[in-house]
Amino acid sequence: MDDAELALLQRAYAASGKLLKGRAISQPEEAALRKVNSLVITATNTIPTGPGGVIPVPANTERFWKAPNLVLYTAKAISQPLSISNGFDGKEAWNQDARGRVAPPLPLDAIRAKRMADFYEPLNMKKNYTDLKVTGLEKIGDREVYEVVGIPEEKIPERFYFDVQTGLLVRRVMTVPTAVGPSPYEWNYDDYRDAGSGVKYPYTVRTEPAGPRNEFSSHSITKISKIQENVAIDNAKFVKPESKEPPP
Repeated sequence: MDDAELALLQRAYAASGKLLKGRAISQPEEAALRKVNSLVITATNTIPTGPGGVIPVPANTERFWKAPNLVLYTAKAISQPLSISNGFDGKEAWNQDARGRVAPPLPLDAIRAKRMADFYEPLNMKKNYTDLKVTGLEKIGDREVYEVVGIPEEKIPERFYFDVQTGLLVRRVMTVPTAVGPSPYEWNYDDYRDAGSGVKYPYTVRTEPAGPRNEFSSHSITKISKIQENVAIDNAKFVKPESKEPPP
């Protein structure tokens, strides 16, 4: 390691105390986030269809999210009678396909769904990951970012990339084991805005591939049109639905 590389790494580690909270969160930012206890997120996205999910179908989506860990996501196609949904009811994750069949996700996906259902996940990284460390500085587009690596429950390293200037999360990368080796699945976050409480949310999210089990060539772009904070949501909304057919 030359002097320049050492200087970059030292700079990254100097920020690690804040980054390990999930992002460079100041006390006022954390206080603002703690005051939010529910979200309703309205957006457009695509439903991956066809072999490997490579045929995107435009859809209107809603995500209902309530502390501490209740989630419901629905996607309804714009031009055809097609809808899917998934959620976490506080105990287990579930998926409902276009035929109305309800089934649990694969074990690895279920572990990750539970962790990501945590409403205050950005504040709980030390609880959710062991051996968290800043591994250095990277470039994503024209942004300089810190790379942070942590080991979650499933023991597969996960990577986070935080903007050096803002501390905001730019990219998150998981991997899915396959017969031909690890397959990356990444979220890219952009267009952060304040929805009213002082908390900044990414209004554009791009995933590659479209889903963790889709073909690598697929992708999906979520464009958020509205975020409502602290909406009263009945817990009954998050109850796992009955399957309309026997699960596959």
